[in-house]
Amino acid sequence: MKRILKSAAWEKWPLDIVAIAFFISISSYILSTTFNWGSWGIIIGAAGSASCGFSWLLARALFKPDFPKDAWPIYVVALLVTTGVLIDAFATKRAETGILFTGIRMAASLHTLLSSAVLLLAPLEAWSNYSKDFPLSEKRFRLVYSSIYGGLMAISVIWLSGVSDNSWADRSSDTIKLLCAGIVILLNVWGWRYRKKHLHPKAKRKQRVLTDVTEDEQVLSQRILEQLNTQKLFLKHDLKLSGFANALGESDHNVRNCITGLLGFRNFNHMINHYRIEVAKSMLNSEASKDISILVIAFDCGFSSIGPFNRAFKEETGENPTSYRNKRLQDKN
Repeated sequence: MKRILKSAAWEKWPLDIVAIAFFISISSYILSTTFNWGSWGIIIGAAGSASCGFSWLLARALFKPDFPKDAWPIYVVALLVTTGVLIDAFATKRAETGILFTGIRMAASLHTLLSSAVLLLAPLEAWSNYSKDFPLSEKRFRLVYSSIYGGLMAISVIWLSGVSDNSWADRSSDTIKLLCAGIVILLNVWGWRYRKKHLHPKAKRKQRVLTDVTEDEQVLSQRILEQLNTQKLFLKHDLKLSGFANALGESDHNVRNCITGLLGFRNFNHMINHYRIEVAKSMLNSEASKDISILVIAFDCGFSSIGPFNRAFKEETGENPTSYRNKRLQDKN
């Protein structure tokens, strides 16, 4: 699992990977509910049975800036898949006694419990790191997402579980659930597209009380700022936390704690990108640099490619580099 979380694909496209997994899972749920797939039904049913988990995982990817670093939600979804396989594989067993039957019943109970828990957590993810300082568009996005998702959950889980036997709702429960699943797909397509265009807003960190700051931390923070402001170490393309710490003669742990504590950045990359974007903003504001391409500016600021530069720039300023440059140059003219 650690190898997956540290893989290049996971670090670059965690939202895309989780979104694809969700769409495959919920499509499997719809297919397994609609058609009889014979021997393939076990695989399709197991993938579909974890759709609640993948939907929750996608909600975390949409609303948590540090989502790729969390491993435990993936274990929860893996457990949902495992119990789903067991339930589907032994669904035809008729024996009602014995260790096998007891184990399947336990797996089914665990599967139901986990599915219910993640269904409840998914709409709540929109508010887990909410800040009043978020842009209005972000606030609306979170409100609409959680409201629609919560409404669908209320219909497909709470309401349908309480309807009378042989009532219209009871006879149509499968159809209602399929309609809700279809709406969830549309909701998450919209959420996916929104997050691709609007990166996670920067939630303000809670500042540490000054009395908690040690003298060593104050000294280290000044040394870090000196490396950034004077030595311009952030302009190195391949700069990593370990290399930065080595330049300071400090451990990775001490430097990381100072960056995320006293200096108030989310992580090392956030700090480095902040300083790189400040240089980029200066170049984009300058008449002398108006003929320099965005790609060259990205390289000059320490980025190795245009994609990470565009994402970091938009996160920092709310605009892409081209529109930022055009607006500033137009104002000057």
